[in-house]
Amino acid sequence: MPPRRPANASLVRQRIRQTEEARRTHVDVLVGSRTLIEGSFVTVGRRCGKPNCRCSTGDKHLGKYVSRSEGGKTRMIYVPAGDEVDVSVKTQRYRKLREARAELVKLAAQTSALADELQEALTEPYPPPDRAPVQRRKGKARGGRSR
Repeated sequence: MPPRRPANASLVRQRIRQTEEARRTHVDVLVGSRTLIEGSFVTVGRRCGKPNCRCSTGDKHLGKYVSRSEGGKTRMIYVPAGDEVDVSVKTQRYRKLREARAELVKLAAQTSALADELQEALTEPYPPPDRAPVQRRKGKARGGRSR
């Protein structure tokens, strides 16, 4: 396998700048975040069990809930009608914060890989391959005296 050719340092620098600009966007989401509610805001249809109710024919009763995992189990917390808008907004903020965090983790890995690539592109061997290293003569020590 032939040795890998180093990337063009200028292109790698451009990719690092692009990655950092994307990172700033996600950092702004984190910094600008306000109060959150952990979980997802969901609408769930259910049947009440009364034989003459509309839900017995398929038109279910709709309820709003916050769904979240606690100890590995999904917990559904009922949201009263008066709180629906506030809870919906705060769970959306939570989702956006989690998405921004995940993107930041991915971008950090990309930046690290690009830094390694830039190091490889900028590193040159010493001495250059076209110059042979200077060979010392054997037999005489420095200063002209022999041992």
